[in-house]
Amino acid sequence: IILIIFALFSCNTQKNIITSANIENNEAYKYQGIIYTLPKTKIIVEVEINKIFKIKGPYTEFTEQYLGNLSNVIKKNEIIWQISQIKFHTVPIADTSNIYVISTNSDFLPINLTKEGFLTCFNCPEFEYKSPSFDFNPHSTNNYENNYTFNLLPSDKNYKIVYDTIYKEQVFDTIIRKVPILKPNLVKKTTSEQAKELADRLMTLRDDRAALLVGEGDNDYLPTGDALKLMLTEIDKLEASYLSMFVGKTDTVKYSYTFSYIPEATDNNKQIVLFKFSEHSGLLPAENLYGKSVFLSIKTDKKNYKIEKYQDNRFFYFSQTKSKIQKGIFYRIPQQTKLRIIYDKQVIAEKTEAIAQLGTIDFLPTNLFYNKKLKIEFYPELGAIKKIFYEQ
Repeated sequence: IILIIFALFSCNTQKNIITSANIENNEAYKYQGIIYTLPKTKIIVEVEINKIFKIKGPYTEFTEQYLGNLSNVIKKNEIIWQISQIKFHTVPIADTSNIYVISTNSDFLPINLTKEGFLTCFNCPEFEYKSPSFDFNPHSTNNYENNYTFNLLPSDKNYKIVYDTIYKEQVFDTIIRKVPILKPNLVKKTTSEQAKELADRLMTLRDDRAALLVGEGDNDYLPTGDALKLMLTEIDKLEASYLSMFVGKTDTVKYSYTFSYIPEATDNNKQIVLFKFSEHSGLLPAENLYGKSVFLSIKTDKKNYKIEKYQDNRFFYFSQTKSKIQKGIFYRIPQQTKLRIIYDKQVIAEKTEAIAQLGTIDFLPTNLFYNKKLKIEFYPELGAIKKIFYEQ
């Protein structure tokens, strides 16, 4: 009988009992083991803004006279700012209010952690986890070489010869007569004349391109293949350069900004001001009084509310029955959250992301770990369970 009791007692002590507690708990000091951290989610918003320069051409006022009524003519110089693209990212950071110590009655605690202290796997000695890299460069701008000059006609083409009539006195048979003489003078062309000359060149270019495309002229001397493509490309470039003298130019400089925000439980259905924006001044600080606010809207679904209600009922049941549950490993159930960027009452970007801290925290009961073949994989960036299985 003594041997049987001893054998039963030995089997019972070999059970792998996993318990854990938040280190802020007054009783946590009784535990000895490994400390791990649940993550929380930081939202990263990448904003790309265009600074658009619209430059009036030197011959804009003659566009309709020589080229007809064009719709894309820039009438005046101006700078316009524009939000061109918004991207969402999420990165995990340590939640310092949810740090736990995990212990066991066994001599070995098979826990895998990331360098940040996040759970990756339980009882997976061969498990390897590669931490993703998150590299964001806040308030970076690209290098851009601004060039807003126009290809004007050569200076020698801007002048013309004008003949003035002068009279020179000459003596013919004792009679003095005034003889008209034409004297050439180099005079600068008027802006209208320069515009007319450039418009004529533009029309000639278009005629030349049409001739190349339809094969007018001596076919033996017309270019073909790559030579034809190259010639047409150069004609297009030259035509665009000439046309810009009338319709103007539009150049764009791109700026990139990065904003981050860590949501809290009270942020549901709220709008947080990320920055101010103006079409005339670009991106401005959130506290600036000029410009319109750009909001980050955070809205969760109803899924985790049902889980919280279940947890409340469970806690009430065990408190009434005066039963105790040994808590094994704490983990997160993240909350699916719709993120939106709102500007001028319009949604300009949106994405659904799992936000760890907006969800709930639950635990795996200790009796689950009695089987030593149990394996549990986690999503380290969320602190959520990925897979529970038994090794065959």
